[in-house]
Amino acid sequence: MHYNTNIDGVQLEIHAIDFELDESFLNRIEAAVARIRRFSSVDVIYATFFLRREPNQSTNDKSVHIKVGIPGRDPFAAEKGSDWLQLLKNATEQVIKQIQKQYKKD
Repeated sequence: MHYNTNIDGVQLEIHAIDFELDESFLNRIEAAVARIRRFSSVDVIYATFFLRREPNQSTNDKSVHIKVGIPGRDPFAAEKGSDWLQLLKNATEQVIKQIQKQYKKD
């Protein structure tokens, strides 16, 4: 599944490798983008999410990768586990911390 949209000026791109996302999880991803925007002091240009199921693994069979386009270095976070919502939350928090660290005022 490939999903593109624009949320308040942020180009959102979602790649779900070999499976379909339901509407509620798409809404969670959009909420994650809103959270990243709220806690960053810079303009977010785009956000790309890669979600994948690893078919040959019994545990930690899911992965979430987030890349966010901002002025300067683009933060990136990746998480592996078994719970989509927890992976999304953890990766979102990692991206927020990277942005805050990059733009921390001295």
